[in-house]
Amino acid sequence: MPDTVKLQDQPHRDAILLDLETSILVEAGAGTGKTTSMVGRILALLRSGYCCIDQFACMTFTTRAAGELRERFADTLAEQVAQPLPDDERARLQHARDNLERASIGTIHSFCSRLLRERPVEAGIDPG
Repeated sequence: MPDTVKLQDQPHRDAILLDLETSILVEAGAGTGKTTSMVGRILALLRSGYCCIDQFACMTFTTRAAGELRERFADTLAEQVAQPLPDDERARLQHARDNLERASIGTIHSFCSRLLRERPVEAGIDPG
């Protein structure tokens, strides 16, 4: 019997962490590892330099899930900064940690609300 189990969706899980040039929608049931995968992807994007803390959007449907995602991201980011890393990766992660409040991690409703507040003219609504 093998020591590790190969998941049927493993290629998709790998793409979340490795295919950093593609936008990805993650849809799965409760307890399947979405939050872990999303945190891993954000960290991979930041470490690689593909984006900065204010250049990605990470959305969930519930306020509770968004809070958990933000908390797990902050905790994992702190753990990563404490690890031995190449100087350029450390600098990127430290910048992200120092500017964590600029991360767009929330519900789809909060994301849309922010877009409408920031760009009312483009959305065709009264800016007042």
